[in-house]
Amino acid sequence: MPYLIDGHNVIGQMTSLQLDDPHDEAKLVLLLRSYSAQLGTKFHVVFDGGIPSGMSSLSTTRVKVYFASVESSADNAMRMLIKNITNAGSWMVVSSDHAIGSTAKRKGMKVMRAERFAEKLESMQDLAEKAQLENYVPETKTEPRLSREEVNEWLDIFDSED
Repeated sequence: MPYLIDGHNVIGQMTSLQLDDPHDEAKLVLLLRSYSAQLGTKFHVVFDGGIPSGMSSLSTTRVKVYFASVESSADNAMRMLIKNITNAGSWMVVSSDHAIGSTAKRKGMKVMRAERFAEKLESMQDLAEKAQLENYVPETKTEPRLSREEVNEWLDIFDSED
């Protein structure tokens, strides 16, 4: 059964993740990847305020990650995804938003509150995985640094070509 998840709804209900963490989305995606591997199911998770919006590079074949545009919201993005899903009866929507739940139920989808899903997600994690998440910081690209000697070498090369 594939899941459509309101990401920030779930993060807000978890004890191991915090909404004020700048890496909260990446950490949830890591948990979903692990959960997906254990369950053999697919997850589609939607977050607010992505720049750029759309599918994220955090996505894998089993965990699709979407960011709503800054002009929109995760709720609007979820409603659009719900509207376009075929075979709706086989899907589970995870959100504590009543409007999202109602939209999903009208489409014939199952609905689970974010609190319940957060509990299930955290219960399957062992302490080692939680410790890894607490220390997780995504890799960042750094600008190359040149020593004063290297800068002078380049300046000599370019000055000699005049």
